[in-house]
Amino acid sequence: MDSICQRNKISSTAEGYDSLAEEWDRRYENPTIRYRRSIEFDVISKNIKKGDKVLDVGCGSGRHTFFLLEKGCNVTGIDISPKMLEVLKRKVKERKYSLSLFLAECNNLPFEPESFDVVVSIYGPFTHLRNSVSCIQEMMRVLKRGGKIIVGVENKWALLPLIRRVLKFEWSKIIMLLREGGKFTIFKKESGQEILIWLQYYSLKQLVKLFRDAGFIKIKTYGGLLLVPQEYGYSPKRSLPFFKKILVWLERRLQDLTPFKNLASYLFIEAKKPDSKLF
Repeated sequence: MDSICQRNKISSTAEGYDSLAEEWDRRYENPTIRYRRSIEFDVISKNIKKGDKVLDVGCGSGRHTFFLLEKGCNVTGIDISPKMLEVLKRKVKERKYSLSLFLAECNNLPFEPESFDVVVSIYGPFTHLRNSVSCIQEMMRVLKRGGKIIVGVENKWALLPLIRRVLKFEWSKIIMLLREGGKFTIFKKESGQEILIWLQYYSLKQLVKLFRDAGFIKIKTYGGLLLVPQEYGYSPKRSLPFFKKILVWLERRLQDLTPFKNLASYLFIEAKKPDSKLF
């Protein structure tokens, strides 16, 4: 994985997530996050069925892992962060589930060819790799013929973040995003420690080309969070305020349509590995 800037002795993506592991779930518990998850789960649900062997690449603390388990899938998870895997193992034991977890890089998956029916990676390694070609090739390798892949990434041309950066005069971030395809993002811990992690962004066209060039077929794309601004951190509130519910109603009708899909904060892609044995 790509290195991240030195700040408070954090020197790698894995080390950064190790540092954040124990408080990670608290960072992502509020009504906006729950709405975003509903979009993610909708995309995943379209591509899985009970009994599928599913690989969760970049499983972290298990946000998508548990959804897959609840749907009756046989799940295997990989991550580069030992501490994240420890958190997930603890949660799995508490909830009395069974799954296999591996400490591994996505560009060197420890599995035999054609091992899984579905590969899922929502905000996983694609979010940090400047070059994701080898990762896609490995996912293709371990996927069964006719199997499906679901990936979620951050959108380079997201409307709301772009407006926010312009209003805050964050020209250096905009230039870096356009020139480098990503930027360093600060994750602030509860202790006040700041960790810089590289986030890679994609345009819809770029994302589709990556998977088409890898040999995937039947590619479909979706957008997420077109009008509703992203929020991080913990909130005890269980539902969105009324004005955001209106925005949700509106964006649900727009975010998967062109050109609105191209401007959503998050992009999702589903694709199929060809059935042909000649592939």
